[in-house]
Amino acid sequence: GNIWILGQGKLAFDADFNLVEDESTSGYLSRLNSSNTIDLTIEFKEITFSTADDLVINEGGDQLYFNFNGGVWTLSTSDTSLPTAPMISENLYGLSLDPTTGNLIGTEAPDFSSGGNLIFYDASGTAIKTVTVGIAPNGVVYKN
Repeated sequence: GNIWILGQGKLAFDADFNLVEDESTSGYLSRLNSSNTIDLTIEFKEITFSTADDLVINEGGDQLYFNFNGGVWTLSTSDTSLPTAPMISENLYGLSLDPTTGNLIGTEAPDFSSGGNLIFYDASGTAIKTVTVGIAPNGVVYKN
């Protein structure tokens, strides 16, 4: 009955494209409950060029995963703060969850002129398989 919102925050830059932290805001993860009220907001401590994106939830509806600041972070839907370190310390281009196996699938785009990869991770965040695919993969869709 909850909707989870992942916000990137706002980055402000000066004329030389230097980050102006005083004018920037951090990203956040919020929970909108069934009464249409935001009852939890977790703000990220860092203001960084690597914005938060690719929020996914497991089939059980109790574990969230998302990309942020060069890693894949995970937390239980009952947590009220972020863990101290990412589950996967890799900057992935996209993120998905296999509903059948529960494995995370990260997409990797080393550049935009050669093949990328799908990297399959088990529940502990260990890479278990890599498959080379086309240029710049950033999403995965499942069909029964």
